[in-house]
Formats: sequence, structure tokens, C-alpha cells
Amino acid sequence: MKNEESHVPRRLNLLFFIVFIFFTILLLRLAGVQLVKGEEYLMQSESNSTTTLSMPAPRGWMMDRNGELLVSNRPAFVVTFTEVPNVLVDYEGIAARLETVLDLPQEDILRAMDYKAPRRLPRYLPRQLKTDVDQTVVAYITEHKDELPGVNVVVEPIREYRYGNLAVHAIGYISPIPEHQRDFYRDMGYRLDEKVGIDGLEKQYEEFLRGTAGQRVVEVNRFSQPIRELSMEAPVRGADLTLTIDKRLQEASQKIIEEQLEILRTRERDPIPDVKEAVAVAMNPITGEILAMASYPSYDPNVFTKRPLSQETVDYLFTSEGNLPLLNRAVDAAYEPGSTVKMATTLMGLQEGVINANTQIFDNGSLYIGNWSRPFRSWAWHRGGHGWNDPKQAIQVSNNVYMYQIALWISGYPNSQHMNWSRVRNAPPTLRESLKSDWQRNRDLHPAIDTFKEYFAMFGLGVKTGIDLPKDSSGWPMNVNEIGELAFTAIGQNMTLTAMQLAQYTSTIANGGERLAPYLVKEVTDNRGRTLLERDKDVLNVVDIDPQHIRVMQEGMLMVTMPGGTAYNTFLGFPESVAAKTGTAQTGVEGRTNATFVGYAPYENPEIAVSVIVPNGGGGSDTSGMIARRILEEYFHLQNIDIE
Repeated sequence: MKNEESHVPRRLNLLFFIVFIFFTILLLRLAGVQLVKGEEYLMQSESNSTTTLSMPAPRGWMMDRNGELLVSNRPAFVVTFTEVPNVLVDYEGIAARLETVLDLPQEDILRAMDYKAPRRLPRYLPRQLKTDVDQTVVAYITEHKDELPGVNVVVEPIREYRYGNLAVHAIGYISPIPEHQRDFYRDMGYRLDEKVGIDGLEKQYEEFLRGTAGQRVVEVNRFSQPIRELSMEAPVRGADLTLTIDKRLQEASQKIIEEQLEILRTRERDPIPDVKEAVAVAMNPITGEILAMASYPSYDPNVFTKRPLSQETVDYLFTSEGNLPLLNRAVDAAYEPGSTVKMATTLMGLQEGVINANTQIFDNGSLYIGNWSRPFRSWAWHRGGHGWNDPKQAIQVSNNVYMYQIALWISGYPNSQHMNWSRVRNAPPTLRESLKSDWQRNRDLHPAIDTFKEYFAMFGLGVKTGIDLPKDSSGWPMNVNEIGELAFTAIGQNMTLTAMQLAQYTSTIANGGERLAPYLVKEVTDNRGRTLLERDKDVLNVVDIDPQHIRVMQEGMLMVTMPGGTAYNTFLGFPESVAAKTGTAQTGVEGRTNATFVGYAPYENPEIAVSVIVPNGGGGSDTSGMIARRILEEYFHLQNIDIE
């Protein structure tokens, strides 16, 4: 028994020895693996990791009203940088190597890499270093990928504006999400490295144009560079927009403006060398469709597809050097409209009963208002005024004195000492009784101001137009503190309006009193052709004015292009009947006037209404009027082609 017990420790020692030898061999083998092939296995382990990459969706297309493709997408190589976890990256070294390849300064590359706090994007999102690179760049980065950790070349759809600056202020452009809007777009489910519409229809219809992103599951190496695709879910293109714009008329309108401004700058008689901007809007007065919208100067939105922007591009787009080409002067810039608003003033007088269709006022060139020592003059004061005018004739010759007198009577003021009743014929019988007997410079004008605002707003003057764009200025409201300022408002001074407001106002007169919402998109369809949205005539309001009064103004506008009218010479020989109104608005700067014009044609069955503003363009008849004539000529020329 004792001998058997003495063998137990010996057996346990043998067992422990065998186990010790086994673990020693195992540890030695593990150490060998770690020391001899550890780096190789580590690289293989890391190279076998996977990641999911987002695939940007192509945005929806845009076509003109005839189906002509204006905006689409094309595939392009994009150089990106993604931070590499657990790897010490020499950012400055990478930037130095890429400087010549990408033709960018090192500081621009480092800024795009976003490697310093505070970072613009989360670490895991790729940063675009340069878009739309060529095959030479792709080949270099592919060959040197081990020396450029985090740098990749991907293929992405980039926006293609097929005709450069054509209708750019309507179409807009896309860009990376602005920093101040990141929270908004993050809450909407966007990745912060996506591109979004920044202006125009690209922004207004972002929810339709955006599309649905796809994704790729890929195997990546230790530098986060894809080496093998494991699976893919394709992106879905966004919905398409069919615009109301006619590409041919839009192209012609932009060209006409450029040519006419050059004529103004270089003509022998009274050149205007510093005329730098202009805007024109063409609208269907029956439906509200915008047929053309030309704002000058303009820009090529394709520059935003090439990142980063060059300094030359930045200077042109965002400084006074380019005279603010990003500004949409049709809806976001307001100008003194001058005499183009005289139809609204006259219609107010007719409806309020201070004049009727036969009321005549004698204009001897000026009108003294109350105790003012300086007369309020007619533009024809040097010729002794316009003589006897009724409402239609007042529009035909653009009679300031007639408008001044309407403003006075609307305010309840009597005739001034230089405008006695012998200079008024066929006044409404109740007019004299309704007027106050004395002049008080500080009388309460608020009721009269409210009357002006009410009537002007009926036609869209001083209120938003309702156009389907992200910007829609209501202009600067009337600033009236005394009766003289209200008299100036009656002739289109002391307030500012946009070209879109003037087009809407003109259309309201042309169609007999319906204020229509202008619109740029006729239809939105998905990539299967299904209609998602369809626009049609949208009546914002019907003016509360007797249709007979509107007819009087239509006839007055027709007389503007007839013998004796301010636009007779401009439209001499024009094949269609045109109703119009010219304007020359003072700007408060000596020698600088805005040339304005509104009109529609044909007179009996209107198809097109136009408004034109040329800031610092001189007189409306020979400047903005000529632009309008050429646009109308092009419109009817195209109509004849389409009929044939």
C-alpha cells in the first residue's frame, strides 16, 4: 500500500511535465507566428475587413416645354479622402504628393481633407478633394495607393447643365450642404457629404430631384481603400421636371439683352458706357406659365461641379467684380418701375369714382401741390405739357400731371391754386362735394395710402407673386409721409418692384382681371413616367374693378404703340397689335434712370406678356422697349415655325 502511494506523486509529476512541454511548444509556435509572420497576418486580417459605401443618386433631369433636355448627369472620376482609423497619416505629405497631380495648392488640398478641428464632416465620411479628374490622375492614384492612405478615386454622377448659362437663374445650381444648413438636412435624412440644390428650381424642387442613394459593400485594405466589391444596391435617379420655358425663346432673350446693352454702351449718340444689368420676363397671361426669364449678367452653373472653385471663379461670382451674376434680377431685385404703374393708378381713380372714362385734365407741364413752391412736373413740361387728356390719352402719352391729380383727389385734397376747375372737364358730379376745402400739409394720409396699397396689391404690386422659386421679393413698399410723396408714388416713384411683379401685373390687365401665379414647372414625373405633380392655371385673386374700367386701360395701352404714343416708333411696322406702357424712372442718382417697359400681344387675344427693366438704361421706349420688341418678334416667329 505504501509502495503504491509512493508512485502517485511520481505519476502526477510526469503528467505535469508532459502538459508543461505541450504548452511550451504551443507558446513557442504562437511566438513564432507573432514574430515571423505577424505583420503579414495582420495585413491580411485588416485587408479582409468590409465597409459599406454610399452611392450618390443621379438627380432628376430637367426639360423645356418641348422636351428638349436642359439638365442631366454624367459619370465622372472624383478624388476623395477618408480618414483611416488606427493609422498615423501624414496629411501634409499626402498633400505635397497630390499638389502637382491635382493641380491644386497644398493648402487647398489640406483644407479639403478637413484634418484639423473643428471638422466640417464626421471622420467616417469621405471628403472630395477634386471632382471630374482625368485618366492620368486616376492612373497615378491607383499606382501609388499604398503611399496615399485614405485617398480613393470613385465614380459619381455630376450635374451637367447642357447649355451653360441658359435659364440659369430659373434652374439654379447644386453644391455641398452649406454649414449653416447641416442640422436641417441631417434631420431630413441626408448624409452631410451630399449635394443639394442651392438656388432656383434645383432648390425649390429638391425633394423630387434628389433621388434615392444606393450602397456598395466592399472589402478594404488597411488604408480604407476598396479592393473588392461584395454586393451592391443601385441608386435610383430622382424625378424629372418639365419646365414652362421655351429653350429657343429663352436663348434668344438672353442674346437680345446682351446685344442691346452692347449697343447702348457703344452707340455714337448718347452712349451709356456703364449700363451693366438688365432683366426680362415673358409670361403667358392666360395660364401664368413663364416662357422666358432672362437676367443679366449670368454665370455657368457647371463651375459648381468642379471642386474646389478657382479664385477667379470666386471673384466673379461673389464680388462686385462680376456685378453679382448669381442675383436673379427677375424675382430678387427690385427697381423703381416709373410710369409702367400708371394703369394701376388710373384704374384706382376710375373705380374709386374720382374720375370716369371721359374725365379730362389740362396739363400745362406742371402742377403745384398745396403750399409747395416747387412744381411737380410732367416729363413734357418743356413743351408746355400734354394739353387736354382723358384716361386713355394719359396712358398713351404717359401724363404725370393726370396721375398727380388722381393722387390728390384720392387723398381728399382740393385742386391746387394752379389747377382750378376750368382745367377739368367731365369730372364725376360728386367729386367736388367729396373734397376737403382747405390744404393741410400734415393731414392724415393713411386712408389714401391704404387705398393705394389695396389697389396695387390686387395686381401683384408690392406683394409676392407666388412663383415656384425659393426667392420671391415683394419689392420695397411705398414710403409715404406727405402728399407730395404720394403723388410721386402715383407715377411709379417712391417704391420698387421686380420684373416678375410687372409681368404678373401686365398679365392681369391683359386677361381682364385675373391675377395668376407665375410658374416654371409644368410637370414632375418619376423615372417610370408616372406623374407626381402637375401644375395648371392658379388664380390668386380677381381684381375688384369694373371690367369696363379695365377695358379703358387696355385701349390706352394699345394707343401707346399707335401714332402719338410713347412706343409708336419702337413698334412701327410690327406685324401684331401690341398693348404697352413705357417708363423712365428716376433713381435718386443724378443722371441715372431706369428704363422700364411692359406690354402684351396680340391685343385682342393675348398670348404673351413681357416686362423689361434696364437699370441706368435711359428712356424706356428706345431701350427696354426695343428689347421687348425683339423678344415679341422671336416669340411670334417661333409660333409660325411650330404651326408650319
